[in-house]
Amino acid sequence: MKIFRYGLDAPAFVIGYFLFGIVAIILDVLGYLQGWSFGGIICILFSLWMAFSSLFGKSIALDKVLKTNLPQDKLIKSLDIGTGRGLVLAKLARLDNVQIATGIDLWSNKDQSSNAKDNTIKNMVLEGLASKTQIDTGNMLKMPYENETFNVVTASFSIHNVGKSNVQQVCQEIYRVAAKDSIIIIFDIMYLGKYKQYFKALGADILKESLPTPLTFPCARTLVIKKV
Repeated sequence: MKIFRYGLDAPAFVIGYFLFGIVAIILDVLGYLQGWSFGGIICILFSLWMAFSSLFGKSIALDKVLKTNLPQDKLIKSLDIGTGRGLVLAKLARLDNVQIATGIDLWSNKDQSSNAKDNTIKNMVLEGLASKTQIDTGNMLKMPYENETFNVVTASFSIHNVGKSNVQQVCQEIYRVAAKDSIIIIFDIMYLGKYKQYFKALGADILKESLPTPLTFPCARTLVIKKV
């Protein structure tokens, strides 16, 4: 089914919360752990919210983010960092003014279910976007691209996975591969303050910072940056 094409974020947490909730309710009903049903229901609701976020909410939120922040009057050569199963990559490739949409990832199943380069290539073929996409294997801490290669760079739910100590290096790499006057869009759940700090130190302009959106779990915010 198409709704499962782009994977489930943090699958271990989604499944774990759901199973823990079910077990807690059963044990409460059987009289072994009295009062645990409430906690079990909360865990199940969190699990369902996380699943909704992966399958629907993130896509809806990203449609708005891209529509309102991407340049409409020039050709785009884009890079999606931590592209995963290719949700953002496909959205970019569908745009008429995008020449080529590139995605890069290390393909970790821990952060997204069935995250593999072959699956992303298959998704682009199924979407009819194979000719407009390039999918690479690489580390966002040291990307295999020349300086100032892309005029749009996106990162959705990905940079925080490298850990707080590596965030600055990722910001420096993004800034390196981004061309002058390029737009950088970060959609993430953690370290937004650090992203702002590091990009400002590099000389970038912070164009926009959104409020958290309830369409994702945890609630993500958008940071829009311009390299000047």
